[in-house]
Amino acid sequence: MDSQDAVTTVFREVLNLSTVDPEVGFLDLGGHSLLAVQVIALLRERYKLRVPTLQFLENASASAVAASSQPLEGN
Repeated sequence: MDSQDAVTTVFREVLNLSTVDPEVGFLDLGGHSLLAVQVIALLRERYKLRVPTLQFLENASASAVAASSQPLEGN
């Protein structure tokens, strides 16, 4: 699974949506800051991806989050 698929999957799960357009922002999809923290934690835990919180909140479409994500050190 690539990083965009991982982010889209987590967005769908956290926001309880059946589909997510990867170009639409997390906040526009109904997310808020507490859910954003949950998304970041799930990406780290499940997919071993590090997403900077500030970058997430500034530009939070699934495609932008995937582009700014990095594998955790040691993985």
